[in-house]
Amino acid sequence: MARSFLDHNLLSWEAFASTGKQGFTDDPHIVFQCRTIPEMRPRWIAANGDEADAQGMLLNATEADILNLFARAVDLP
Repeated sequence: MARSFLDHNLLSWEAFASTGKQGFTDDPHIVFQCRTIPEMRPRWIAANGDEADAQGMLLNATEADILNLFARAVDLP
């Protein structure tokens, strides 16, 4: 499940949970992909639990929660 949101620069982003099967480590992550500028490097932040927990976190997050996670996210290497 993905969530769309606007950052403070009014860029559109999509947040989704990901684990090893999408090319990331086995630990769950929340990945942020810019929809406005697809060439922009994705950002990520580690999540607790497993992929289902990360998906649940996104499902229950408010817009403010997602912006807070996004603010702490770092560029993918």
